[in-house]
Amino acid sequence: MTLTWQKIEEGTADADIVSIRTTARRIVEAHETTASAWIVTGKELKRLKSTLVKDTPRGDNTRIGWVKAFELEPPELPFGRRMAEMIIAVHDFFDGTRVPLTNLPGSWKALYYLATKVNDVALIEKMIAEQKITPLSTESDLRKFGELRFKPKPSVKCSRSVAQTRTTIWHHLRDGLDSLGNMPLPDDVVTLARQFDKQNNGAVIEARLDRTIEWLTEFRERWRSKQHG
Repeated sequence: MTLTWQKIEEGTADADIVSIRTTARRIVEAHETTASAWIVTGKELKRLKSTLVKDTPRGDNTRIGWVKAFELEPPELPFGRRMAEMIIAVHDFFDGTRVPLTNLPGSWKALYYLATKVNDVALIEKMIAEQKITPLSTESDLRKFGELRFKPKPSVKCSRSVAQTRTTIWHHLRDGLDSLGNMPLPDDVVTLARQFDKQNNGAVIEARLDRTIEWLTEFRERWRSKQHG
């Protein structure tokens, strides 16, 4: 039976299947061995992950969810969950940066190495300008460069600075949860946000929304698991 949006209800296993198949189709359509294509793929996977978030702390067994999306038989997605998480990390690092995507490697493993092990936009730009990083670079090629392997380690902060950082994080968490919990009705906030973000067509909110929901969902799960652990 063919699933259509008219026949299914959001927040159900059928809706999850539609989301998974839509993402798989978009990935296939965008597939090229280029950095731009991998970043688009990461964006689609990140959107799918946020769509498949279950509403309850311990999960809703009627939903498919992010983990089981990669365990379906026959497989719906063209790669496994570990690779999907790595491609999302590539998207999160490179999307919106000033790094020229056409000069980045076409290998997703090379991109992941740059995003997570190097994690330095200025250094990556420098090595692109020196033509040490090219679209043909592989992960093995990048590992040979001393500039990438032996980056200076950040200086160790004194205990006072660490304590101040922890206090700052606590204040951000407490005040942030207070702010979100005391917001007006969502419909009213959407109307207001659309007015302020009109010039960007909602881009300011979109750039932050999925990341924030994902973090809050993971925080809630970890927080409650510690309470009951």
